[in-house]
Amino acid sequence: MAASMTDEEYDALDEEMTKADLHFTPVVGPATRQKRLLDALDEETRNYLISKTVATGILPSGIIARMVREKIASEAAAS
Repeated sequence: MAASMTDEEYDALDEEMTKADLHFTPVVGPATRQKRLLDALDEETRNYLISKTVATGILPSGIIARMVREKIASEAAAS
C-alpha cells in the first residue's frame, strides 16, 4: 500500500498514526498463550516443542494435545 501512496497521502497517514490515541486491552491472544505455555516448561521440552512446531507448523499446544490423545488411546488399547 505504501508504495502506491502519494507524498501527501503518506504525510496524512503519518500524522494520523502519530496523533492516534491507542488503547490496549488486557485481552491475551494466542501468541501470548503459546509463549506462556513454553515459559512454563523445562528447556528440553521447550526445545522439542519449538522444533516440532517449525517442522510441522502445528502450535505447541496442538502438539501437546496430540501427544496426550495418543497416550490416552494407547492406554485404552492396553486395558
